[in-house]
Amino acid sequence: MSQDPEIIAMSETFEALKHLSTDQIRRIIHWIKDRFGLVEGIAPAEPTVSISEPVPARKEEVIAEAVPELAVKEEPPAPKPPHKKDLIDYDTVLDLFAEANVKKVSDKILLMAAYLQERLNFKEISSYDINFRLKRIGHGVQNISSSINGILKRKQREAPLMMELKKEGASKQARRKFRVTDDGLKKARSFLKSSK
Repeated sequence: MSQDPEIIAMSETFEALKHLSTDQIRRIIHWIKDRFGLVEGIAPAEPTVSISEPVPARKEEVIAEAVPELAVKEEPPAPKPPHKKDLIDYDTVLDLFAEANVKKVSDKILLMAAYLQERLNFKEISSYDINFRLKRIGHGVQNISSSINGILKRKQREAPLMMELKKEGASKQARRKFRVTDDGLKKARSFLKSSK
């Protein structure tokens, strides 16, 4: 029974290389790649082998076994940058407030309003919409109207965070509707730890 010519060539190559230094082996392998037009990263087409024949080891594997320093070491994948969460990434208000860094009442109101607008697609937000949800997570506000007025009446030189759209009803108890401005959304996002 005759031996496969590829296995014979690999054995002879191994015998020829095993006594050489690592640098010498690298130069020889580089020369072989150039001589036979082997492109880095693209293996030459493998011949088809029938199932009854044993599959010979590739030349690179034989040399790597003989000289472990030549084995190609795979680099670990680069770590992915941390995902920056946005208001829409939180499934519940409770998750949002658990991760957000808010202490002031006005910040809690702004964050809740921004969440309602961005995540739940509220076109108009009432003080009731905000405070109802704040109460459910243990952050209810005593006088929500007064607190919202404080947000609306920021200093002239500062950009408004919320704006009043309309008032429904004529009495003092009329429901006012609000919308968070782009500056307000930006500030609300700044409360998220992963967005800093």
